[in-house]
Amino acid sequence: MAPPKLRARPAVPKDAHEIREFVDTETQLRQFGRFDLAHLIENASTCLVAIDESSPASSAKKPLIVGLLVVTKDVPVPYGVTARKGMERLKWAAAEAAKTGHRPDVAAWISGCATRPEHRDAVLVMLQTAFDRMPAVEAILAASPPEVERGALGGHVKKVAKTTRFALYAAPRATVRPRLRVRRARVEDHDDLHPLLSRVNDDPNAPGGALSRLPTGGDGLSALLNAANRAAGVDRFALARLIEEARDSPSKLCVLVAETEIVGKFAGVMALSALDKDVRAERMVEAYDIAAYDDLENFYPPPEECGEEVKRAVTKVAAVWRGKIERRRIERAAREKEFGAGGMPPGNGETPRASAKGQLSAGRVAEDDATAATAASSSDAPPAGEEAPEPSTPRSLSAREERIRREKLKDSSAFVVTMLCVDPEYEAQSADFLAHAFAAFPRKDVCAISLHTAAPELPLVDIATTRVSAKDQDQDHTLHLAHRAGQLPGFAVRLAAGDGGHLDAEAISEMLGDDADARANVRSFRACVDGYRNGTHAAVVATCEDQVVGFATFTLNVEVDPLISCFQLDDYVDVDAHRKDGYADLEECVLNPIFSHKRAFMMTEAMRLLKKTAIAYRLAMEPNQPPPPEVVGVDFQLVAGRRNHLGFDASFALFIFTARIAATHREQVNQRVVVVGSTESALGIVERLLTIPECVFNNVTLLAVGGLAVGGPASYYNKASLAKLALERADSNRSGISIHDHAVVGLDRDARELHLDDGTSLSYELLAIACGRQDQARSISHWFPYDPVGVVNVRHSLALDDDVPVERLYDLCANLAEEDARSVEKIIVYGDTLRAVGAVRTLLNKGVRPEAIQSVVPTPDYVPPSLSGHRRQALMPPSEGGRGLRRVALAVGAMLDRPHVNSVEGQPPAMEGLTLTGATKARGGGVDATFSRSSDGDDVTVHADFVVACADRDIDPVVFKLLNDNGIVYDGHVVVDASFRTNDPDVYATGSVAKFSRRCGAGALAPLGYRNARECGMRAADSIIRRVTDYGGVEPEPTDVPKFYEPNAISAVLPGGVQFLNVASAFRFASDGSLEEPPPGGRYLETANGETYTRIDVDAENVICGLFYCGEKRVDATHVSALIGLPIAYVQNLEENYAAGDVKDLLEYCLDVKLNAIFHAKFRDAYRAMMEVARAPDEDARSVILGPRTMDCIAEEAMFEFVKRYDHDLPHYKIPKAAVAW
Repeated sequence: MAPPKLRARPAVPKDAHEIREFVDTETQLRQFGRFDLAHLIENASTCLVAIDESSPASSAKKPLIVGLLVVTKDVPVPYGVTARKGMERLKWAAAEAAKTGHRPDVAAWISGCATRPEHRDAVLVMLQTAFDRMPAVEAILAASPPEVERGALGGHVKKVAKTTRFALYAAPRATVRPRLRVRRARVEDHDDLHPLLSRVNDDPNAPGGALSRLPTGGDGLSALLNAANRAAGVDRFALARLIEEARDSPSKLCVLVAETEIVGKFAGVMALSALDKDVRAERMVEAYDIAAYDDLENFYPPPEECGEEVKRAVTKVAAVWRGKIERRRIERAAREKEFGAGGMPPGNGETPRASAKGQLSAGRVAEDDATAATAASSSDAPPAGEEAPEPSTPRSLSAREERIRREKLKDSSAFVVTMLCVDPEYEAQSADFLAHAFAAFPRKDVCAISLHTAAPELPLVDIATTRVSAKDQDQDHTLHLAHRAGQLPGFAVRLAAGDGGHLDAEAISEMLGDDADARANVRSFRACVDGYRNGTHAAVVATCEDQVVGFATFTLNVEVDPLISCFQLDDYVDVDAHRKDGYADLEECVLNPIFSHKRAFMMTEAMRLLKKTAIAYRLAMEPNQPPPPEVVGVDFQLVAGRRNHLGFDASFALFIFTARIAATHREQVNQRVVVVGSTESALGIVERLLTIPECVFNNVTLLAVGGLAVGGPASYYNKASLAKLALERADSNRSGISIHDHAVVGLDRDARELHLDDGTSLSYELLAIACGRQDQARSISHWFPYDPVGVVNVRHSLALDDDVPVERLYDLCANLAEEDARSVEKIIVYGDTLRAVGAVRTLLNKGVRPEAIQSVVPTPDYVPPSLSGHRRQALMPPSEGGRGLRRVALAVGAMLDRPHVNSVEGQPPAMEGLTLTGATKARGGGVDATFSRSSDGDDVTVHADFVVACADRDIDPVVFKLLNDNGIVYDGHVVVDASFRTNDPDVYATGSVAKFSRRCGAGALAPLGYRNARECGMRAADSIIRRVTDYGGVEPEPTDVPKFYEPNAISAVLPGGVQFLNVASAFRFASDGSLEEPPPGGRYLETANGETYTRIDVDAENVICGLFYCGEKRVDATHVSALIGLPIAYVQNLEENYAAGDVKDLLEYCLDVKLNAIFHAKFRDAYRAMMEVARAPDEDARSVILGPRTMDCIAEEAMFEFVKRYDHDLPHYKIPKAAVAW
């Protein structure tokens, strides 16, 4: 029988049910202490489950869970003893651990361990994974009774101390997961490494991409540095030649190999190259923001100028005064020689290199003291901490000679990793290479790793390096740096309180410098130190070698219920596993860049010290708000927002951090994803990419011409929604997205490059077209500046072109001041759509006088005077122009018992039957618009200040041309498969501009414009996620169209101030039937009381499929959309009361407070999950799940459970105790 295929992964809350199948809570309490499974999964330092992928009970979607291991940093609290005895045991365990050499900073404690009986060997796999996830830990301890020796854990721990009833057990790293033995490679190693290199070379998804393969071609060094030049096969002797060259040039090249505890087994190989001060170093400095690393420059004075002591220090490169303190002293002396006392030219001031937001110079005192630690191990170096002797006075040189001399003495402080190939089993230990890499280049302080944006993630990058920002977002490589001092042991976090906290404030002041931001941060730090006394604020400091290298401040009293109501917090955090007082707000966090890879550790330690289980950060949208700390953008999770049905909303972005988020690996995606458009579909793509919890997209670009124009009556995205995504501050929120106000004018598929209207280019790996079908009246050929030859370097962005005299409504309103609006003589609103009707009200609200608004309708229109006439009007597809809905809206508006619904007093009558054919700027100002009269074909010219276009929508001509020229299939819409891919697999399309291919079948409802635009964007984003990561599920077949659940909505405010709203399912929206007819096989309910009109459509399965509303009360389309797709029986006896004549207003009846639960953002998901069980095709399986209960019982029980789960959002509900259990 083959051995089980075991692996370990972090536990998630949904694993709890399966874990309880083999975990005996009483045993866990007795052996390890207090055991709350849900709490431990969410808040333990590391909570792992072992899964057996080879078990017959496993499936591709759900492998069998066979083991559990919980590790915490603190000693578990004993269970079943008095408080006094419990404290005695805790103190004994901590004291004995210290006696046996297990310091708190390098030890962790087991809080739970169990396996299925046949999978006892899963403990070793989980222990090894725990050490991989806690690289600083040297031993995992357990304070348990002797019975633990008889369990699965007993074979992997040894007893190191004992008392009467329990003992201290240890699982040392040296025996469970020994560190890799790294040494310089020898020529004879190449035979043993060849199988590993061949296997990686054949794997297109090998971590690091080209960096994991041997270079070929060229001569030695040049070939090694050219990481892009990799052959399809592996030259068997290429590594041997590389090792020989490194042996011959040890100061330039180095090849390291890592051996495992198994003799003769190699874990990996790393090739390194010193980065000289040459063109490559200069390009790196030009392309990336590495000022915090002194732009990778070193300056070494000649030994004869520094005395014999300095000569030895430079030779050994290990003393404190080799660092920047000595170099700055010499630089200061040189400046004083050239410019006199002060060392600066007249009129110049010294600009601090560091800012208060963490851009601290890497050459601070902490680094110099870190170097001193290395000096202590050098026999020729002076003792660490001794003051270096003053250098001898340099000979007299002119200023020019001194500058030339200094340039010659400058050197790069970095070396680069040119190849890293590691066996997948040992990838988590790849950081073991770093100490030996720094030892190979003692005069270099920085290790640089450059990865192509399309390369798979490299584990070493995530473990021990910091990604630096590119100055140009179009860079095709990402740069990651690791500093020598950042690898030192002893990094610790402690509370800053009392007098010690104020001493820390002085150290922080010295660390930050003396600018305004630094002083403000120090004042805030002191205030938080003082606030710790009354429990309102707190501060922690990070130290290394007893030097303060960072700090963080917190607000302790956090009201969490509003966060749960306005954000989908329960999608990222097990809310029930956190106490209401277990949250803290992060105010500020500053950490020296050389330690920035320890950001998450600093946050987890802060939670432990403050006895909190979650840290939140709120990013407000005020213009003067500083950017968030680096830890927020990298290690915190951006929480997706949701509409709050209680009527209030948040206007900030929420980031959250918990122990489980910190312990869960989030794949870093560096591929350049470009999204074209500012539609709801485009924003849906962006929202999904930014808020997915399993991975981080670091390079997303949104091309939004004219900015983010959202917030219409039926729009999901409004100001609050954008604030929750931090999009309005995308330039400074560190979330991996940038927004450009530029239009696309060209596409080069071969080069994967977009040409923009400002003459620049934008590269991509994946492109998503979500620009939608927009009004094209501005693109009439009479004034459209079309270039028949090509579009590159030609400005075609009509939305931004001031020479085009036709305006879009949102552009005009954004630029029209209120005082200017009152002075407008005439504005032409052109179009036969619902948007044209709504534009009149928008202009009136802006301050335009009614008599200045002239509606021009391109086709004759007829508004019936009665409801019966309204029923006879055809409901045309609204996404394809909306003419039918315009007539419906005007008909319903005319039915209401109030004057001036469809027009306002003083507004001139509409000019009908005129088609816009051209427009030119008038000499005296304004626009001369030319129309063709449909009755006789004559031209009519109308002068106006502005022409606002609200006509039929179509694809932008420029977008059509660039798609057509590049062979993207277009058939009235961009044709896509079930994964939203065009015929170019790197180009996606979604929203109203796209439709499914005919191959997807008639049931696909091809045009995506009938679907909910945001949901279309979400589904397209899921396809992108599946493409670039291991998450998102299995790639569907090209014809397997995804399921859509969300309804579509369209709304406008009529000129008289009443709202018209239509919300319906996609198939109802696409129906060509009339309103007089109910849905096929269904019915409708309607009420009209003179003030409002409401109609609800019910299909043949008694499910609500549509809603019409017209009235003065403003209705949130997203809110009432919750009704669509629910059985009408959920609306508290609606049909019975309607038949009895007791329902006077359908909408008011549905919005009753008693129905708040069905309007909750999570109710639709809960209902859908219940229905999937109820509609299971296998009758036997369904009976096993449901048992003897009827569907009515299941529905009622599900409602009770839902209300209990979200009781903070549903205060009007009271559940009787007898109703909890059936």
